[in-house]
Amino acid sequence: MKQQSNEVSKIVSAAMEIADSLFDILRSLHGWVDWNSIENLLKKSVKKAEELTDQKINRLELDFSKLTLAIKERTQEEISKETFNLLRLLYDYFIGTDSENEALKEIHPNYFDAKTTIQAHYLLNDIVLGSIIGDEEIGEEQKELLMTLEDLAKSTNLKININAIKAVICKLCDEQGKESVIEKSRMLFRQQLKDLITD
Repeated sequence: MKQQSNEVSKIVSAAMEIADSLFDILRSLHGWVDWNSIENLLKKSVKKAEELTDQKINRLELDFSKLTLAIKERTQEEISKETFNLLRLLYDYFIGTDSENEALKEIHPNYFDAKTTIQAHYLLNDIVLGSIIGDEEIGEEQKELLMTLEDLAKSTNLKININAIKAVICKLCDEQGKESVIEKSRMLFRQQLKDLITD
């Protein structure tokens, strides 16, 4: 059971890094586009995705070929579309993943923890993206993120500092997605959930 729980932790960590890189590609399409940066983010995503493909349980294979072609051809609309498709596939993988093993539910992290962690992580990245493009739904996403983290804290008995997360999100919105604040928000998120995530 412990080995399976460790595997879940590694999968969540790899998936979070892929999602961060894919969301960063979307961020990079706003304003002046640094194509070298986008190509590096793609390479990083592909490398991390290989770790998910190597897992023994619930393998996930993400096909980056369409995104690679879109980046090569510099078609921003297609890059955006294919990046969203990959993010959706990654998200659906966790939402659709389940375990019939009742014993695993008592060990953390388990599949339910993985789903909730990924949901919270996507919400954080949505807020990051929204702070840059001026998304009007950002207030609702903030509330949803904090509620999701509170639920995760209850189900896992983790001590998550909700106020620290709330403060960094407010700063993120105030400073409209400043890079240093984005890094701080992601680091803080990982620190709060360090018992569920293995690097």
